[in-house]
Amino acid sequence: MEGLLPRYRFLPMLGALLLVVGCGGAVPTETERRTEQKTAGYKQVMRVAAVTASGGDLISAVNLYRRAHKMDPTATAPLLRLGAGLAYLKDNQGAAGAYRQAVQLDGGNVEARLGLGKALINTGSYDLAITEYKMALAIDSENINAYNGLGVAFNLTGDHQSAENNYLDGLGSGLN
Repeated sequence: MEGLLPRYRFLPMLGALLLVVGCGGAVPTETERRTEQKTAGYKQVMRVAAVTASGGDLISAVNLYRRAHKMDPTATAPLLRLGAGLAYLKDNQGAAGAYRQAVQLDGGNVEARLGLGKALINTGSYDLAITEYKMALAIDSENINAYNGLGVAFNLTGDHQSAENNYLDGLGSGLN
């Protein structure tokens, strides 16, 4: 037994050395553990929601995306999927609200701008949709969907020349 003691005397020094070198964070703090659990829970809810949506149960998927958004209110992904689900269920006001929240979180998110534009068209807010599609083009100047959305919105306002120009611009950007 005495022969073993000298071997273990170096362990506190090894622990201190690892801490100084940067390997000391192996045991997470309680806050880190909670954050990891929340992140894992959020990811799991997002996966279940995606599987649920692909299985055709959009109402349950929408509720799961709402739950995921509550779990991580800074993430745009659940809002984008929520907006898409609500749009498919013909809840255009709800879809616009979800996409609007995503735009507030990340104004440079083209998918959020396109989704909001489409939802605004479906609610009859054509001028607001035009603004969103223009913002999408400011982010991605070759986005065919933004040109198409602009064309639709301009058509619905009666500005057929602008609609045609945007359709043609979209076709041109698709050739690049």
